[in-house]
Amino acid sequence: MRAFLFPALLAALPLAAVELVNVDFTRWNAGAPAGWRENTGAVELKAAPPAGITLKIHRTNALDSSLEQLVKNPPKGVTLRFAATVEADQPKMAYLSVKLFRDGKEIQRVNSPLNTSNKQQLAVNFNPAEADAFSVHCRTKLSAALTGKSATFRDLRLTPVAVALPGGWINLNLAECPAESIPGGLRTRIAVKANFYGAIVKPVRGLPAAEPQVFSATVKSTRGGVACLTVKLFKGSRELRRFDSRRNIAPESRLEVKFTPLEADRVELLCRPILSEENIGTVIDFLDMKLQTVKEAALSSRRPRVE
Repeated sequence: MRAFLFPALLAALPLAAVELVNVDFTRWNAGAPAGWRENTGAVELKAAPPAGITLKIHRTNALDSSLEQLVKNPPKGVTLRFAATVEADQPKMAYLSVKLFRDGKEIQRVNSPLNTSNKQQLAVNFNPAEADAFSVHCRTKLSAALTGKSATFRDLRLTPVAVALPGGWINLNLAECPAESIPGGLRTRIAVKANFYGAIVKPVRGLPAAEPQVFSATVKSTRGGVACLTVKLFKGSRELRRFDSRRNIAPESRLEVKFTPLEADRVELLCRPILSEENIGTVIDFLDMKLQTVKEAALSSRRPRVE
């Protein structure tokens, strides 16, 4: 995908503005999770740690149950995805939904399929270009046959629809820093002013727990201080720790991050453009990205160069 050919992406607003609140359902007010509401009264709500909520059906209703949250002023020019892991007592009882609004009127509704197994991932893709607000919904059917049944929604996520790049890399911020593949690596362009770092990420699993690793890359740019590398360590969905490199020095820098996975079961490698007003328009090349053990990296650095 030659992302620079799409000017609509370059005009998109920062996606940080559309983060959902209380998605781990740890905060509650008067029997409901803070920031959420359920209007039918036909389900009992109960926290389901970690990062989940259970809807238990206790009576029928003409409408489906709907645990929902409203999001105002969505970004334009980018497709979003609302996703969750759903664990249900039986198939075809739970789903996700998104409603789009303009001037207080519903203009579109998008539903995921009903669950087809006891545990699965569900997702809804939608574009809020014509909306001034949208709501996300965790829903169950409320038929008499489902009375007493439960569905748990866990690990709720609202993200831009990512762009896959060669080598297992994924651009999570295509609106803010569109990226493309080039010989030897990736090229990105800082497109908007924002108060956060972009993320071109590669998930890695199965690293030896006690073996020190080094993630490195060459960064080329006409400006210094516009990029860095990051490594994040996760256990399940919980981030354990992160490690950052120094920022680049123009016109070319070799950056690296050293880390040891320890109890982490997943590692994310990130190439990170630094989004700021003064950096808008800056092109950054991430080249020769490598993940090696510290021992392998030391041996590579001692090998004679072949001209």
